[in-house]
Amino acid sequence: MCFFSKKKKKQQQSKEVEQKEVKAVETKAEVAPAKKETVAEEAPAKVEKEQVVEAPANKEEAPKKAEAKKVQPADNTTKKAKFVYRKTDKGNYVYKLYSSNYRVIAIGGEPYSSLAAMKTGINSIIKNAADAPVEDQTLKKVVEQKCPKWEIYLDAKGEYRFRLKASNGNIVCITNDGYLSKPACKNGMQAIAKAAVNADIVQDDED
Repeated sequence: MCFFSKKKKKQQQSKEVEQKEVKAVETKAEVAPAKKETVAEEAPAKVEKEQVVEAPANKEEAPKKAEAKKVQPADNTTKKAKFVYRKTDKGNYVYKLYSSNYRVIAIGGEPYSSLAAMKTGINSIIKNAADAPVEDQTLKKVVEQKCPKWEIYLDAKGEYRFRLKASNGNIVCITNDGYLSKPACKNGMQAIAKAAVNADIVQDDED
C-alpha cells in the first residue's frame, strides 16, 4: 500500500509541475503581445507629434525669406542736369546750365525781359543743341550756316569758345570758359546737347 500511495503522489506532483509550466508559458504569451501592441500604438503618436510641430515651422519660414527679398529697395535715383534761373536787380531773367555733377557748362547768351521769353530761349537749346550745324569761324574760309546754328570762334586770349544761336539769330547759349583746343570746345558743345535733353528748369534757391 505504501508503495502505490507514494507513486500516486509523485504522479500528482509531476502533473502539478506541468500545469504550472503551461500556465507560465500562457501568461508569457499573453503578456508579450500586449507589449508589442503598446509599442505599435505609441510609435505613430510620436511621429504625428513631430509632424505637427515641424511642418508649420517650415511653412512659415519660407514666406519670410521671400518677403525679405521684396523689401530690398531698388536704387532708381538718377542725377539730372538743370537750367537754374534767377531774376536780376534790374528785373531781367538769366540762367545757367548745370551738368549732372553740378558744374556750370553753359550760361544764357543775354538777359530776358520776362520769364516766358527766358523759357523760350531754354527750349531753343533743348530743341536745337544736338542737331544744329556748326559754323567754324576759326577757319580761313568760313562756311556760313543758317540759324539755328553753333558758332566756334577765338576770343582775345586765343582760346576757343562757342555760342548757340536760335532760329531768330538770338544767342541762347555761350560757353562759361575758354578751351585750349578745338576738339575740347566741340566736346563742350556735345555735353550741352546731351545734358539739355532731360534737364529740369528750376529757380535759384537764393532768390
